[in-house]
Amino acid sequence: MSESSDEDWDLLCNEATKVAISSPALPKPMVAPVPTPVPTSPSIAPVPAPAPRIFTHDDQSNIPNGARLREERKAWRRDHPHGFWARPAKQADGSLNLMQWQCGIPGKKETPWEGGLYKLVMTFSEDYPSKPPRCQFQPVIFHPNIYPSGTVCLSILNEEKGWKPSITVKQLLLGIQDLLDNPNLDDPAQREPFMLCRENRAAYTARVRQEAAKYRP
Repeated sequence: MSESSDEDWDLLCNEATKVAISSPALPKPMVAPVPTPVPTSPSIAPVPAPAPRIFTHDDQSNIPNGARLREERKAWRRDHPHGFWARPAKQADGSLNLMQWQCGIPGKKETPWEGGLYKLVMTFSEDYPSKPPRCQFQPVIFHPNIYPSGTVCLSILNEEKGWKPSITVKQLLLGIQDLLDNPNLDDPAQREPFMLCRENRAAYTARVRQEAAKYRP
């Protein structure tokens, strides 16, 4: 390369250096910000429903009406009509359930129901004696005032009719016994016995005798 050429090259390099120094710096590339994760609320486990209370004869302190039921049991054991029985149901663990009684009602003498022993379950609510117990024949008997479920339809078992808190277990069972041979056709609960009793009393009586024979003790 000639000397003049070297001078020209140096001149070009000096000019390029000046342009580079005087040129504005290129902007830095923008970087999108990384979003900060939003903390999530911890899941709340549902609160389980409380287990139902079980009232037993061995744990009387939890029974709201325990005093009244204990008195009923003492009174029954001290004096009850012949042929009847009533006692708290026994649970799987051997304890007694004071809120549910198993009962037996004999048919009255000199009636078609005589000779039979009719089993009934009497269930008390926590509102007893403000409300009457539910009385249910198990098994269901053939009677105009017994629902197909076995529940007894009787005024003294209805809080809107004849129920009074002073009515005792003994009075209830005697009242149900009396209902057996004195059905109330103005308040039917089971269609077949109601129709038969109303339209053919002799056939109804014959059917009742069959019931009595079926439930002999």
